Amino acid sequence: MFIDNPIGAGYSFAASEDEMVTTETEMATNLYNMLQSLATQYPHWFQKRQFYIFGESYGGHYVPVIAYKILTENGRAWITGNAKIPLEGIGIGDGWSDPYN
Repeated sequence: MFIDNPIGAGYSFAASEDEMVTTETEMATNLYNMLQSLATQYPHWFQKRQFYIFGESYGGHYVPVIAYKILTENGRAWITGNAKIPLEGIGIGDGWSDPYN
């Protein structure tokens, strides 16, 4: 599955400036909510699959943030009732995580 995230990146667009994501925390929350929506609509999809997150270039910022969000929320799933996302690993290709260097 390919996800164009955050809104305004790549081919995605926002109906108004208010919908634009301005922080990595907002990006992670939006993406996590989308994954929860998928897990609710298609619970079998996450039950027997391993889940990996990959990104490239500026994904060097986004991949670790969404992975951290998933791990944090998985640890609280018994409280929140959210589905556990079976995160197995991450990958970053040609990551742009430190523009100065």
